[in-house]
Formats: sequence, C-alpha cells, structure tokens
Amino acid sequence: MVVNDEDHLLSRSRKPPAPPRAYVEAVNNGEHFLAPDAQGKIWRLENAEAIAEMNRFVEQQGLPQSKWRQF
Repeated sequence: MVVNDEDHLLSRSRKPPAPPRAYVEAVNNGEHFLAPDAQGKIWRLENAEAIAEMNRFVEQQGLPQSKWRQF
C-alpha cells in the first residue's frame, strides 16, 4: 500500500476537540452551520445597502446625538 505525503500528514495531525453536544444534536436534526467568518461575510453582503445608506447619513448629518457625546 502506497501512502502519499498528504495522507501521512493528516494521520499525524492533531484531532480537533469534540464538538459541543448541542451542536451535534442540531446537525443530526438537519440544521446547517457556517463558520463565524462566513456568517459575517454573508451578513455584510445581505446588509450592504443598509450599511451604505447609514454611512451616507453619517457623512451628511454627522453622528446621531453627537452634541451630547463626551468623547
């Protein structure tokens, strides 16, 4: 049997910790999860229009209630 380098490295790599029980149960119930960085990218894409609108407002009007800010 020939073992390539990748298989050898994978077999020697550390195993990840066991996932929390709630996560395992949710996956078994058919729920799907994304890594937090992927969730953030999707959120930014879905909310890009609102973010741009808020940025335009702040550029034109300044921060809301800025006269009461102490910093």
